[in-house]
Amino acid sequence: MYNVREFIYFLLVVIVAVGAMGPASSVGSAGELRTIPLSKRRLQVAELRSAANRYYRHAGGDGHRHRETSTGQVSLHTLARAVVEEPLQGDLLPLGEYYAVLGVDGQVIDVQIDTGSSNLAFAVSRCADCPPSDGIIHLSHWNETSVPCSDQSICLPATCSGLCGGCSYETQACCSFLDPSSCGMTLMYGDGSFVLGALHRGKVSLPAVNITVQRAFFTAILYDSSTFERPKVGGIWGLAYEAAACSPSCPTPLFDSMVKQGLVPRNVFSICLSDKGGALILGGEADSRYRLGPYSWIPIISQSPPVYYEVSIKDFEVGVGGSSLSAYIDSAIFDSGTTLLAMGDTAFTAVISSMKRAVCAGNSSFCHSRFWSEAPACTALSSSALASLPNMTITFKNDVKMVLDPDTYLIKVEVGGELLYCLGVEGIPGLGSTIVLGDVVLRRYTTVFNRENSSIGFAPSVPGCGH
Repeated sequence: MYNVREFIYFLLVVIVAVGAMGPASSVGSAGELRTIPLSKRRLQVAELRSAANRYYRHAGGDGHRHRETSTGQVSLHTLARAVVEEPLQGDLLPLGEYYAVLGVDGQVIDVQIDTGSSNLAFAVSRCADCPPSDGIIHLSHWNETSVPCSDQSICLPATCSGLCGGCSYETQACCSFLDPSSCGMTLMYGDGSFVLGALHRGKVSLPAVNITVQRAFFTAILYDSSTFERPKVGGIWGLAYEAAACSPSCPTPLFDSMVKQGLVPRNVFSICLSDKGGALILGGEADSRYRLGPYSWIPIISQSPPVYYEVSIKDFEVGVGGSSLSAYIDSAIFDSGTTLLAMGDTAFTAVISSMKRAVCAGNSSFCHSRFWSEAPACTALSSSALASLPNMTITFKNDVKMVLDPDTYLIKVEVGGELLYCLGVEGIPGLGSTIVLGDVVLRRYTTVFNRENSSIGFAPSVPGCGH
């Protein structure tokens, strides 16, 4: 049996090894769109971690790259047809993460909205080292909500592995290292952060829209690394597919439970992010209050079972008539849990080289700036330097295009009264030919995740959407 220090050391070894491989009922909802606010937890530029802060490689199967209001009450008949909107709080000034408020056991906690992972996890009072400023949930009926190791429908014997602290010799089910009577959860993320916890099942509510999910699964965090989340955000709500939830126990994700319990009308959700906040729309497409013009649709890469929101890229160009970078970039993941536009080191080098060719002729000193190589290095830019920066154009497999102009990939930061610009693009070892479209991109586009027909829709966002 490991002691805690030994197990954490072992877990860090596992993280390094993985990184080396690559990256029932609800009462009362409204008949109109409902918004759960997403708040913005601001970060200073110096705090910014790796852009792929919630992106990780899915470690199963073939090893393919993956990672990470209004109020009112209506009849249940109306509820069955209603789209539910969750207001999102947040902005990218200077940088940060978008989070929503969930209710558990009569308390509330802020959780980051993450389309690049699938588990709901938050700090609980039994966590010895979780900072109180993060928000802590006290589970008053621990033994009643805990999922025991004997529950082989969830605590699957086949998932028992070195990531488990111990196993039941009778059932060979995976148990929590820090609570051996419960199913274990070990969540690891691409920035090296991780949590250890125990799997629980109970009521989880969305207070802003008066919805309660019965028997929802969540990870009670009993240990977290120092880099997991930031102050005032105590957890994470993963919205990727169910297949990504095995960590190593295999719970049903929160949104999947909402669909199965009939709390949302469709297996579809939308996210609108802005510099001031946003909205999470559960059960349908965001309407014209949140977007400018119609949606452009692209197919999600076919996988069985589906895991993450990954799409194929036909071409990636920098500038008008720029050379094709398709040799370096062939797919993209839509991930609200990642801050920047992240890409593999080789792709990043190719993109930066193409950008420099467009700007160096008239701005030679700018080309030698740390701005290009040390994200998020920020600098003052002249009007001529700004005007010289090129667009990036992504052409998806079905010839739909997404244009990323400098206003999209640059982040404005005011320091000491001076306006600085940070490059919102970063190279990440291990991503290979996949790029991650994080919040720096998603704040410009309202995005629909249609899990019914395996497609993603995007349209330019209404400025300040959700607020």
